[in-house]
Amino acid sequence: MVNIDLRRDIYIDGEATDEMDFSGPHPTLLALEHGKLLKGDKYDIGRPVLDGIKMSEQRSIVKELVLIAINAKSKQAAYRAYNNQNKDQKLTHTQLDHLLAAFIDKYPFLKGDLCSDKGIDLMYKDSQITEAVIQRFVEADKPILPVHDSYIVKNTDRRFLKLVMNDACNDVLNHTLPFESEFDEVTADIGHATHYKHTEYGYFERVLSKHKTKVSKLYQKRYTQWLEES
Repeated sequence: MVNIDLRRDIYIDGEATDEMDFSGPHPTLLALEHGKLLKGDKYDIGRPVLDGIKMSEQRSIVKELVLIAINAKSKQAAYRAYNNQNKDQKLTHTQLDHLLAAFIDKYPFLKGDLCSDKGIDLMYKDSQITEAVIQRFVEADKPILPVHDSYIVKNTDRRFLKLVMNDACNDVLNHTLPFESEFDEVTADIGHATHYKHTEYGYFERVLSKHKTKVSKLYQKRYTQWLEES
């Protein structure tokens, strides 16, 4: 799979692209099965659970643990899988149990769905939504690059993608899912840095440099060649 930092630099037909993905799709799908709608940051417990772990670090741990637990057949399998993916920062099964319990305290209706091998069913729903999105783009003769539950399209097709994603969710789930846009996140990041342009110019410059699209010479060469041959 193409690294997310490289995906930001993808051009289609000589145009910059945007990537949109559903926000926490699997926990959201599970909640919908219980008639619930998850709001806010799904993985922020709102309080420290383990000593020595910052709240910012805790959120990322909870997110990874929950996503693993959704696909695992048991708690023990989930904890082993988590530590296999984090060999430099392993946690004891007791620590992981406390974190998972804290997530369940926040969303008690999800208790029976974790560590019960629900991932396959959810991935099938993902595939149905993605199939519907791709079908609409094919019918409209527009290019699209799917990456799991996210989609890369030309910036000029952003609004169309939002409409299609909403339609696909309604068709498959009878409900819409929240989604996030790389373009919107970058715009917000640059807007924040611009606010400090005159007082912290170094910060402003770093943010602009971070988000500057890098178009390779090889791409420019191939695109020019394609235009000449079309």
